[in-house]
Amino acid sequence: MRSSLYTILQLGASLPAAVMAAIPAPAGNYPELLPNGLGPVLNDGANGGMNGLPHTPYTYTLRPLSAKVPEHCYNQAQNSNTCQGRTLRVYDIKYADCSKPIPLCRCSDSPYPIDSLAKEFGRIPIYARQYVPIISSYNTASGTGCVAYADNFLYLRFHGNCATGTTVLFHEMSHVLDYKWRSTVESDSCVPDNYAKSSWWESYAQVGVLSAYNFNVRPINQTVNTNCLKNQLNKVNSQLVNHWTPVAGRTCQFVWGLREVCVPGTGCVETASARVASVAAADAVEVREIKPLPPAIQAKADELRRLTDLEAGITSGLIKGKSFRG
Repeated sequence: MRSSLYTILQLGASLPAAVMAAIPAPAGNYPELLPNGLGPVLNDGANGGMNGLPHTPYTYTLRPLSAKVPEHCYNQAQNSNTCQGRTLRVYDIKYADCSKPIPLCRCSDSPYPIDSLAKEFGRIPIYARQYVPIISSYNTASGTGCVAYADNFLYLRFHGNCATGTTVLFHEMSHVLDYKWRSTVESDSCVPDNYAKSSWWESYAQVGVLSAYNFNVRPINQTVNTNCLKNQLNKVNSQLVNHWTPVAGRTCQFVWGLREVCVPGTGCVETASARVASVAAADAVEVREIKPLPPAIQAKADELRRLTDLEAGITSGLIKGKSFRG
C-alpha cells in the first residue's frame, strides 16, 4: 500500500502556487460535486450521517508520568517544540475489537476531548483502523482551529479541537490506505470538492470519505448523484471495501511493535530494550515492525511536511503570510 504524507485538513486551502508546480494536482477548473465541502452533506442527515455511526466500545488509561512514551511521540514533540514547557501524557485506548491498546500521545493543553477523539476514531471499522499505530493530539499556537495530518504513511496527528465531524477521521484514514490514482481522476468529469484539487492524494482521500459513507451509512447515490466521478468512486470502493465495511465480530489482524523511551526528568528508568511488548505471549495476532522510509523518500516527506505545515500555519492565522490558490 502507498500513502500520502503530511496532509492539511479542515482548512480548505490549496498549497501555495510555487509549491503547486512541484506537487501535481487535478486541474483547478474541475467541476466540484459538493462545492461547500463534504462535511455539510455527509456528517449528518440520512441515518444520522457519518456522525451517527456507532463506535466500537473502548476504555482508556493514563500512563504514570514515570512511564515510557512511544519514541515517535517524544521525537515529534521535541523536534516541533509542540510540548515545550508542557506535559506530554500518554493514554492507552483499548478498543473491544483488538488485543492491544493504541497509544494516544496528548499535550496537557490539547482542546480535543479524549472521548470525542476515541469515539470518532472508533467509528472507523477495525480492518482500516488497525493500520494506525499511534494517534497524537496537540494544541495550535493560537488555541483555535483544527489541522490534521497523516504522518509518514502511518501516524494520525491533530492540532486543535478537531471534533468537527467524523469525515475528518475518515479523510485521514484514506491517506493511510491510498493507491496510484491520477489516471482514474482524469477519466471522470468532476472531483468531490475544492479541497480535492489541492493534490492528487487529497482527491483520493476525499473520494475515500464518499466511499466510507457508501459502506457505513447508505449508498452514496441516495444522498448525492456521483455519476461525474463514478470511476474514482468505483476504484476506491473496490480497493477499500474490505477496510471500510463494518462486520460484526471482526477483530484486528495485526498490531504494531513500538519503540518506547524515557522522558528526561520524569523518574522513568531506561531498560536495555526500547521495544515494548505488543501483546501477551499467548496472543497469536501478528506483530508488525515499523520500518524507516528509504532516505530519498524521507527527504521528500520532510520537505512536503515543511511546505504543508507552513501553508497550514498561514491559512489558520498562526503564521503571517499570504496563502495562494493554484
